[in-house]
Amino acid sequence: MSPLADVLTNTEEHRCCAATNPFVFCNECRPGGDQSAHRLVGRQSQPRAELMTLSLKNAILKRDVANLIFPNEVQTIPVADETQASGPEGRLTPLHISPPQESLNQAVDLLNGAKRPVIIVGYGARFNMPAIINLAEKLQTPVITTFKAKGLISDKHPLACGVVGRSGTPIASYFMNRSDVLLVIGASFSNRTGIAP
Repeated sequence: MSPLADVLTNTEEHRCCAATNPFVFCNECRPGGDQSAHRLVGRQSQPRAELMTLSLKNAILKRDVANLIFPNEVQTIPVADETQASGPEGRLTPLHISPPQESLNQAVDLLNGAKRPVIIVGYGARFNMPAIINLAEKLQTPVITTFKAKGLISDKHPLACGVVGRSGTPIASYFMNRSDVLLVIGASFSNRTGIAP
């Protein structure tokens, strides 16, 4: 087992102040107690880029707080000119989730046969809005947002219908209630939306 993996797997070891410890991953030293699940302290002799990568990987995959602490002497160590920054390539598995092709075909058939489709956008769609707006424009379909997704499509856009749900707009309710197909992207059907799953 590598030294990095050895320390990561030994979560209860408490040697946070030991100069020989390359980084820290323990319950006692977490800022904010259990709210922070990953705390690394880099030392001068340790691979700083690797520690940074591990910290970011933990934050992304576990969707949790990651603290990376470098002492002042580590922060001022010069880096060779030929040093290249690394990225997530080869370190992270793709996080995209795709539906089965059969389900996708059913959804396309429903949309093609719909007379009054409506797109409902939740906060989970925030990184895909250009493609969603493009689809709405091709289908000439109204776009409604959940309360949390308000602003993902401009209120000035001709297909924008505002927010659905208890805190929503009358126009959003009107289009949702008269639609024959709802294409819901990135929404969880919470009680506030007024949409029954």
